[in-house]
Amino acid sequence: MSGDFSVWKAAPANTRRRILKGGLGLVSAAALSGTGLRAAAADGEISIGFVGPVTGPFAELGTAMRDGALVAVENVNSRGGLRIGNRAYSVKLVIGDEENVPERAVAATRRLIEVDRVMGILGYAISTNLLAAMQLLQDSKIPMVDTSGRADSIPKQIAEKRMDYLFQLSPTNRDFVDLHGELIRHYAKPKRVAILAFNTDFAREYANQAESVWPRLMPGVEVKSFYVEANKMDLQPELLQIRRFDPQVLWVLLTGTQSYQFVDQFAASGMIKRMVPLGDSIYGSELFRNKNGAKVDFHMANAITDRKPFTDLTLPFYDAFKAKTGNNPPYYAVQTHDGMLMILEALRRMPRLSGDVATDRTALRDALVSINDAKPVKGARGMLAFAPLEKGRTVAVKPVIVQYQPSNRTTVVWPLDQAGKFMDPRN
Repeated sequence: MSGDFSVWKAAPANTRRRILKGGLGLVSAAALSGTGLRAAAADGEISIGFVGPVTGPFAELGTAMRDGALVAVENVNSRGGLRIGNRAYSVKLVIGDEENVPERAVAATRRLIEVDRVMGILGYAISTNLLAAMQLLQDSKIPMVDTSGRADSIPKQIAEKRMDYLFQLSPTNRDFVDLHGELIRHYAKPKRVAILAFNTDFAREYANQAESVWPRLMPGVEVKSFYVEANKMDLQPELLQIRRFDPQVLWVLLTGTQSYQFVDQFAASGMIKRMVPLGDSIYGSELFRNKNGAKVDFHMANAITDRKPFTDLTLPFYDAFKAKTGNNPPYYAVQTHDGMLMILEALRRMPRLSGDVATDRTALRDALVSINDAKPVKGARGMLAFAPLEKGRTVAVKPVIVQYQPSNRTTVVWPLDQAGKFMDPRN
């Protein structure tokens, strides 16, 4: 408000009282001026929004993502803030809870845009929720970096609908389907592969691709998918069907509380001696491993990163995240940390902040576009660059797969040039 005192002074007294009581985000632009709201950044603070499930059955996923972003924010603030032009700004992360419900994700997004007036948004744990919010994000002309939604339909819509305010840092199904097929072929040499998946856009999309791709990679293999609703905790009927199918590999596409229920019920079934499980999402979390202990021995997990110096930022981030949470970061926390680094670097590339929300959001969009192969950003997982709009603004990734082994060991098993010894539970 420091740059607009004359407008503030001229506003009616009741308007000024509403502003002081409820915040500028609750007042229409017309209440102050005809030129639009002034951003909080003009007072020395920049707000960035985060959308994720910080309550509910997927809270473990969402809170880890949030904490990954917070490590980046706290680091820049501890160094005196973010410099844009000749001014330094503190950065504030504003949380929007999606609760694994599309309607809540849309409501949280709208509040961040219209009430909190954030400069940009990152996060989104569940593809279905992001897909529900994408048009609102684009229509509102606010930059968004997706750090966890993995449905291919996200970058596909970005490209086809030219959603030029949206950016796709998270890997998508197409980054994994071939890789998982090669991994399964190499270690399991299966005749049958089962997929146990929760009923979402992302999971169905993955399963459909796997059912098409894997038989070409492994001639003669049969792939069969079993779907459950995300709130279903009794998985015995599905496990019985899987036992009858008798696969050599079980790909577990679940998350949240349901993943823990699967581990308990799968361990009790004794099926580990018959098949190799490969788990997704929170499976790659050290917290998940510690909570389950020996029950997940021999299970493989999507990790994407490992505690190795991929860049000089990797180990400091791992250490800071562990100091904050007690655990090493799972991949979705790494991605959200790196997504925040990309937003912070884009802000640095802006010549100045105008103080007008719409103008500054567009300038941030333009600066994010400049993060390309010629001018990438260093993240914890490597060097990061957005592809052109016609390719969905994706970021290249080289995933890592780990296996949990007895004596609380975690071993990289993919890619092969980084792999340790794989342990087959069927032997």
